[in-house]
Amino acid sequence: MEKLNEQTKTYMRIGGYILAAIILIAFGCFLFRDIPNNGATTNDVTEQLDTTAEQQRKAEDTIKSVQSGLDDSERTVDNLDQSNRAAQTTADRIAESNTNIANAVSDAQSSNSSSAAILADSQSRITECESILQEIRAGAGKAAE
Repeated sequence: MEKLNEQTKTYMRIGGYILAAIILIAFGCFLFRDIPNNGATTNDVTEQLDTTAEQQRKAEDTIKSVQSGLDDSERTVDNLDQSNRAAQTTADRIAESNTNIANAVSDAQSSNSSSAAILADSQSRITECESILQEIRAGAGKAAE
C-alpha cells in the first residue's frame, strides 16, 4: 500500500509537471504571438504623439513668453519705484526751498519795517534840526539888527 502511495505521488508529480509545462507553453505563445500591424493604429498613435509633442512645445513657448513678460513687468515696477523715490526727494527739496524763501521774505519784511521806523525817526530829527536851525538864524538876525 505504501508503494502504491509513492507511485501515485510520483504520477501526480509528473502530471503536475506536464500541466505546468502546458500552461507555460500556452502563456509563452500568448506573450510572443505576432500582433498584426494594420497601419491605421500605428499611424493614429504616431499622430497623437506628434500632436502631444507640438502642444508641449507651444506650452513651453507660452510659459517662456509669460515669464519674459513677468520679468519686464518686474523691471518696470523697479524703475517706477526709483522714479517715485527721486520725485519724492525732489519734492522734499522744493518744500525745504519754499520754507527758506518764506523765512527770507519774512526777514525782508521785518527789515523793511525796521527801516521804515528808522526813516520816520530820521525824518522827525531832520524836521527838528531844521526848526532849531531856523530859530538860530532868526536869533542871529535879531542880534545883527
